[in-house]
Amino acid sequence: EQVRECATLRCEHLTGRVSEAQAPARVLLAELHEVLDERISVSDTAGAATVLAALLPLLDQLERSGSQTRRTATLQWQKRWGPRLSALGRCGEDAPCPACRTQETCALDAWPEVVGAVALGDSEVAAGTLLGVSGAKKGKGTYATWRASGVDARVADAALWRVVEHQKRAGHEDRAVALERQAWASGCRHPDLTSDYAGRIAAAGKKQDLERALRVCDDAFATRAGSTLEGWTRLLSRRQHVAGRLQRLSVRASEAFDEDGNAVPARAHTAQNPRRTRVPRFARP
Repeated sequence: EQVRECATLRCEHLTGRVSEAQAPARVLLAELHEVLDERISVSDTAGAATVLAALLPLLDQLERSGSQTRRTATLQWQKRWGPRLSALGRCGEDAPCPACRTQETCALDAWPEVVGAVALGDSEVAAGTLLGVSGAKKGKGTYATWRASGVDARVADAALWRVVEHQKRAGHEDRAVALERQAWASGCRHPDLTSDYAGRIAAAGKKQDLERALRVCDDAFATRAGSTLEGWTRLLSRRQHVAGRLQRLSVRASEAFDEDGNAVPARAHTAQNPRRTRVPRFARP
């Protein structure tokens, strides 16, 4: 009853109350799933998001049957709840969930990241089997299997980005670059992976490289669907930076600056639009 009340009020303290509850995870998950089911059934988007935010930290403790692995249990959870959560759409402005109220990532956008991380497990172990980058294994692996079996693309992309991050932290830059390139070719459009990939493309600094990096950013943005995931903000910043570099290649800046501190483009010195004019030498007064 308390969870139902919190969901109705969009209470920001529900997540904290659940984390401090003195009860087994299976009991907490059962209660939260029951209320989540009710909120979805009545199309209460913000209420469902409020409950989901409290449920996500417990996903790695889902109850398993027999010899079922944590990955299998998590992916089964995604197949059951994912379509229903996606059908809810976005929180409304009149009564948003606590996260949307403070302009943070909504739980309805965060759950694929959590599911991807839990299903992936150990990043070091998964690195060699998630996606092949060369030889006969190129483009094959767990990522391709997940996509073919109907696993939400956002879940598979989140797991793939997690492995790329692990490779970078471990100092395996060459592996990270190769995996990133193959991930993009395989259809991964995770915003953070896209931002990193676009940055590598734009590093050469040539016009064609910058134009290609912009196309990569735009291709990913076409899949955003209104997501509040913070990675999209970082990708937008990357795109604006690349667009600015491209503009500076084609437009000569003057020594003047506008009110925002941006260099004002120099006027082209042409016959139609001269920078200065002077009275003809033999002009009549």
